Amino acid sequence: MMLRGVRIPGQSRTSQSWVVTSSDGHRVARRQRPAQGPRCEAVKRSRKRPTASPAPASDEIAKPIRSPETATENPKKTTLEPIRQHRSVLPCRSGGQATVSVTEDEETIAVTIQLSGGPLSGLARPPTLLWGVYRGSSRRWQHPAGCSPPRSTLDERSGAMRSPFDMHGSITLRFPARLAPLTLAWVGAAAGRPVLPLVARHFAVPLGTLPGTPVPLGPSLAGRPGAERGANFALASRSAHGACLLLFRRGGDGAWAKALELELDPAVNRTGDVWHVTLPTLSRREGLAYAWRIDGEVAWDGGNRTQPDRLLLDPMASSLVLTREAVRGLGPLKAPSISLQEGEVPAFLLSGLDVLGADVAAGRPAGRSQAVPPTHQRCMVAVDVRGAGDGTLLGTLDLIPEIQALGFNTVVLSPCYATAWAGTPLDRGRAAVSYWAPDPTLASSPEAASREVQRLVAGLHAAGLAVLMQVDFTFTAEGGDDSPCPLSFRGLDHAVYYRRAGVLNAGHAVVRQYMIDVLRHWALDYGMDGFNFMGAENLVQDRNGVILDSPPLAAAIAYDPVLAGLQMIASTADKTLLPREGVRGFPHWGEWQESDGSLAAATLGPLCGSALAHPPSLKEALEACPAVFAAEGEGLTPGNLAVARPPSACVHTLALPPGGQDVALKTALLVALCAAGTPLLSLDDAARFARFVGGVTRLRRRWADLLLPAAFGQGARSVRWHGAAPGSEPDWDGSAALAGLPEAGFLAMAVVGPGGAPALYLAVNASDVEVTATPPAPPARHPWRRAVDTGLGPPEDAMASAPPRHPFPTYTLQPKAGLLLVADFDASSAW
Repeated sequence: MMLRGVRIPGQSRTSQSWVVTSSDGHRVARRQRPAQGPRCEAVKRSRKRPTASPAPASDEIAKPIRSPETATENPKKTTLEPIRQHRSVLPCRSGGQATVSVTEDEETIAVTIQLSGGPLSGLARPPTLLWGVYRGSSRRWQHPAGCSPPRSTLDERSGAMRSPFDMHGSITLRFPARLAPLTLAWVGAAAGRPVLPLVARHFAVPLGTLPGTPVPLGPSLAGRPGAERGANFALASRSAHGACLLLFRRGGDGAWAKALELELDPAVNRTGDVWHVTLPTLSRREGLAYAWRIDGEVAWDGGNRTQPDRLLLDPMASSLVLTREAVRGLGPLKAPSISLQEGEVPAFLLSGLDVLGADVAAGRPAGRSQAVPPTHQRCMVAVDVRGAGDGTLLGTLDLIPEIQALGFNTVVLSPCYATAWAGTPLDRGRAAVSYWAPDPTLASSPEAASREVQRLVAGLHAAGLAVLMQVDFTFTAEGGDDSPCPLSFRGLDHAVYYRRAGVLNAGHAVVRQYMIDVLRHWALDYGMDGFNFMGAENLVQDRNGVILDSPPLAAAIAYDPVLAGLQMIASTADKTLLPREGVRGFPHWGEWQESDGSLAAATLGPLCGSALAHPPSLKEALEACPAVFAAEGEGLTPGNLAVARPPSACVHTLALPPGGQDVALKTALLVALCAAGTPLLSLDDAARFARFVGGVTRLRRRWADLLLPAAFGQGARSVRWHGAAPGSEPDWDGSAALAGLPEAGFLAMAVVGPGGAPALYLAVNASDVEVTATPPAPPARHPWRRAVDTGLGPPEDAMASAPPRHPFPTYTLQPKAGLLLVADFDASSAW
């Protein structure tokens, strides 16, 4: 048992009167003792703690904690908030009602309780109030000195203070405002019968706090605009039996220490599955952070797996605080910790209060940028923010000239939300810590992360670049069941947020709504033009892992009023986990784009590996996989899978192997940039052949009308396929490959222009020997010009200006080389 003391206000320093209560309130003593300095500490004796949740000494009511601007030497002159009054009527279990009125001014909080109605009216003797106050644990009632009404006595059995009502069934308690926030807990006794609330074991009256609102989730501003506004905290947890809000303050040495622990009352601070409270005095939040502690079912087999000894991050916090030093004052509690890199010493995390959702929204873009290119003309480059430039958000802006020189008009950023090194089941390396908060390790400071993400997106938009962000709703940094690392979801509602093996439960309605809120947050507050969903096969499974033809999450994203019109790319690691084993791709409703690996398989395998060339596969990839993306007319598949998508919905993802010959790698790049669809290359791969890639992307823009059809089977473009010999076709049936002929690895595509004559000629020689090909006749008076030949060295491999004419009827193509011939219809046009 730990004894705690509260100094009675108004006593001199030479002689102070102390009211000493036990941590569970069972005994009380009053005694005098001389002061031991300018600040007297509470009497403490080491005894066995009760079974209630741990509460460090900083939770003592004798040491009130206020926001930094209210901390002064003379607490009586501190103004926490202008005068507030609120009144509530509480029904009683045995009938009647209790009317509670709270009046707060600069120095005092007055609570008046009035019993009336039913059996509480016309009593022969006045009822009795049994009360106490608490912060961190509702099982430890305390009684600040000087706050008990006259004729109050301590109830030895319960540890509550007994105070009589007046003859009208009314009583008033007064507490110094400097003690707030705390909670007044009370029950009544009238005519030998208890006065209890309808469901709880005692009434709870917040002092210095307000019940709060359940929406929006996370921290938000409270109070009227234009006035000094506090902070509202809201956290969703279905499995929680109790919730505690903990505040932390950063000291002068930069270390973080616990400043306050406030237990929420379920009758006052819970609406449905949401726990909420408002702290009206937190008008200035610099140097403050917070976390949650949850009580509930701890059994592993029950699925909830609550861990009351761990602090949890708010999944809707707009910022995170990262510290290498242990958080002080936690006692047996454990702060969330992560590894920033493999093998590094873990760092500790808290949810930041410097930036609230309103602060992020204040810097959001005024509207969608009009400078970004339309979706069907986008040429995308993936940028790893952590690995490119100086590894920071603002440092990525220095890459804009390089990206523009390469000819890309869309940037796909690596996750800008907080991630950490995590040993996930698929060993993906980094995984999400918080989908809501920007990564503090990518910013100049944690509180600047939100502003710097907005500056990054605004800078890319100003350069005419569309901005997408990669998201992964499969695994998080909380790990799997074999190596759990509770940070947030796993401690709040494990059974809701996760399926087996630590996979996010995208089939649960709560998780679906959270994911949509995350996407809206990054689209509205940061200006993202779309998202690339890694592991998208998880989005099509229900809460039991059953694959759905029409998954509600994919449909909700496709038709969401905020997300509609943004670029959504589904990138799957295993197409067999898609409906009908992926024969029609990701469920799309005609809205989703999809990452397709058929072009990479058809090019890199024969060009850089030992796989045999397969002309039908390469033809399918060059045409943007119409079997997957064009309309399905047989009526055997659901409408959301059968509806047509434009060729640009096929995203050709190409990752070059670290080795390989330059000729073969440049040929793969040529095919990816000239195929119908949308190319997606990494910045590192494109930078390996910067001059070559820049030249091909210029050709792609110059001949966009022929290379990039708006729809399948429509427009002025038509395609003819050729083999190496005059008038021959590619080796569709594989007979040439069986005969060992070098022409088996040759395929050429002639794109016919508006005049009915070939305007482009793209050829690939995937064989190991030279092949001499005969292109079709060019248009009259417009001979073929060699624009690209990957078998030549720079700068002849991709011409930067008008290429030379090729007057000969044949062309010899080197092994693993690619060729692009163009017929210049307008010699005066810019190349």
